[in-house]
Amino acid sequence: MRFLFLLFTVSTLTAFSQSNYKPGYVILNNKDTIKGLVDTKEWGLTPKSILFKTKEGKKVYYSPKHIQSFHVPGFCKYVTYNGPISKNENEFTKVGATIDTTAKVDTVFLREIVHGEYLSLFDYKDNLKQRFFVKDKFSKIEELLSYKYRHNNSLLSFEAYRERLKTLVSEAGLNNPAFPPAIDNSSYSKASFLKLFMFINGITTNHTEEKREAIEIFFGISANQTTFEFEEVHPLSGSENNSKTYILPGIELGLVFYPSSQIRKLAIRTTFGISKHQFETYKDEELSAGRISRATYELDVLNLAFTPTIQYNIYNGKLVKGFINTGIAINTSLKEKSEFKKKMIKSPVRLEIDQSYYNENYNFPSFWIQFPIECGIQISKVQILARYLQPLGSNIEAKNNNMIKQHTLSGAIRYHL
Repeated sequence: MRFLFLLFTVSTLTAFSQSNYKPGYVILNNKDTIKGLVDTKEWGLTPKSILFKTKEGKKVYYSPKHIQSFHVPGFCKYVTYNGPISKNENEFTKVGATIDTTAKVDTVFLREIVHGEYLSLFDYKDNLKQRFFVKDKFSKIEELLSYKYRHNNSLLSFEAYRERLKTLVSEAGLNNPAFPPAIDNSSYSKASFLKLFMFINGITTNHTEEKREAIEIFFGISANQTTFEFEEVHPLSGSENNSKTYILPGIELGLVFYPSSQIRKLAIRTTFGISKHQFETYKDEELSAGRISRATYELDVLNLAFTPTIQYNIYNGKLVKGFINTGIAINTSLKEKSEFKKKMIKSPVRLEIDQSYYNENYNFPSFWIQFPIECGIQISKVQILARYLQPLGSNIEAKNNNMIKQHTLSGAIRYHL
């Protein structure tokens, strides 16, 4: 079964080892529109260029100097901006006692956050800081400026953008008396600007990005097969054992968190699982005078597991995803049976057979660790996966410090609500 898991893993990685292309288009500087696929990433910083694949399969890198904008419907829209970009610091240890108005003219991409009839909101983020930009009704784009400075060992702010926004609102012919107080009460953050610009434009739903939840609940069922690895000094060590394995059911429930709810390239999962495990094995040892001793181990337990993992979607289509997943499984077992026996089964002396019985109950520690490795596919809300759990050391306590490790292979089907 380990071979089948390896085969499934290799097949999944081979099938899905490609970039995260999504349908989109670019608008060139001559205003021509080219449709194709955009290699969409979870950009922590504003991209300096993008990889675009045409319908003919040709790959082209575009920088802000080559195009006016690029758009991935339902995910993101970026426009090209050429103009001054502030270079002032915002950290307390790096700002001075006077306002730093240093700026640099550059050509960059800006991400559209709100597309409005009167004012539109954009942002640009590099290693220095995040900045916000506004486009007025005449399609002119400029930065919303915020400055930090120190005074009497305190960090103070000069929010120059507030007066500028009031001017732009007035120039757009918007005379709502509620706008100036709303601008004064805003802060220099995405959440605050999002609320403010939707209010100014009379927008109740922001359609720039498709709304996708950052947290989902899932549940599922699993099928599990357990085997054991015995240390060399143990009577059951080696590969010549006669083992019987069982494929038994389990149930799973958990949460998945997407750091980027739009792209969903990366996911953090927490899974609670309950599963049944059974295993039987024996080994015969030939002794002198035709005598045979048999060592036997039998397991029948209910396992509880809490498993936080990190999932990476190798292929990240909107409806189909191919993923790998790893983390740590913290287990505890409700023991029903974990018993080692040793008995003479053949001897010319009948009394030796009757009296050579040895029995030991093997105990599980309160908690024990495994490392899960998962891979699979997700189609819409249904996820199908294969999983191997590698033990961290011994998880069964036997006399004489014998090391016994539990290996688990399983498959699962999950449904995301």
